[in-house]
Formats: sequence, C-alpha cells, structure tokens
Amino acid sequence: MSSEKMGKRTIKAIVFDYGGVIEGKPNPDFLLNMSRILDIDYEICKEVYLKNNYLFHVEGLAFEELWKKLLVQFGRTEKEKEMIDFLRTEHNKDINQDLIDLIKILRKNGYKTGILSNNLTEVNQDIKNFGIDKFFDVILISEDIGYRKPDPKAFKILLEKLAIKPKELVFIDDNESSLSTAKEIGYYPLLYINNGKLKEELFSILN
Repeated sequence: MSSEKMGKRTIKAIVFDYGGVIEGKPNPDFLLNMSRILDIDYEICKEVYLKNNYLFHVEGLAFEELWKKLLVQFGRTEKEKEMIDFLRTEHNKDINQDLIDLIKILRKNGYKTGILSNNLTEVNQDIKNFGIDKFFDVILISEDIGYRKPDPKAFKILLEKLAIKPKELVFIDDNESSLSTAKEIGYYPLLYINNGKLKEELFSILN
C-alpha cells in the first residue's frame, strides 16, 4: 500500500477523531444508549447534544454541569443520577488497539497520521498516558486551537500542520456532523462505524 491516486486525488495523510474512534465507542452507540435512558427520541437527543457539546469541548464547562444543563433541556432532571452513572461508566474506556495497529501500518507505508478532536486540553495527557502519541504526526484538540469540527478553520490548522492540500487528506470521524464541511474544504470524509468497515473503505481509497 502506498500513496496512490484516487482519480485526481493523491492521499498523503489519514487523520482520526479521538473519542468514539481511537478511544471508546462510536458516537451513534453513545447517543442511542443515552436516548434509551432518557426515553427520548434518538434524533432529538442527537440534535440537543450536538448543539451543546461545544460547552464542554471548547469552553471547558464541567462534565457533570453540562449534563445537568442538558437534562433541563430534555425535561428529564429526575434522570440525573442514572445519567451521570452511565456517563462515568462510558468514560472508563480503552484504546482501540486494532485501529492503532492499522495506524502503525499506514505510517510504515509512508502516510502521515493525526488526531483532530473536539475535546479538552487534558485529553493530550490521556493520549500520552496510553503511549500512543508517538504514532501521530499531529494531535490537535479543540480547546487548544480554539476551533471545533466541522469549522473549516480547524481543518485549515490541521492541513497547515501536516503541510498537505485538502485533496490529500482522509479524515475519519464517528459523527456525521463533524464531516459536514468535507465538500466545502475538499478532503475525503469517512464515517466510522466499526473497524472492519473502516478498513474496507479506507483500503478501497488507498489501493
């Protein structure tokens, strides 16, 4: 596998979201479980969550305070203990080692790799603690750079750090909204569902 052309596209870098891709469960799984606990329609949960999660990822609102705010919006304040217990369990996550092994292969074959995550600065330390920071050329966290996906400004910083053009980037995320500006920016988006599907789709691009 090497940097091959896909039509007029030559891929030079593959960048990953962190939470739900490299670490933990994909976002749709998280939102589905949340909707079940709150007994609220999935699409409503998704809309409210995505509208407010910048308060945690960018503005640094305390984790439990964010969810108290959301529960008020959902009209489910009586679910506070149950929801907080669920969220604490969800955040005791492991690294997706199969994906890390894939990233090692990509790097051996000459591709640049990176992380672009809507998250808090402290995630940098988590990445170091897991011992995986060495597998990435660039690690960008929204609280550090002041912009969050899908803002084109976040991707502009990413592209500058990697020294590549938009058409040379594949970006992988478990959240469709984070990929919503892909056409505008010009990179190749991949929605993460599971490792098997990702490998199939990614290899079809690179080979």
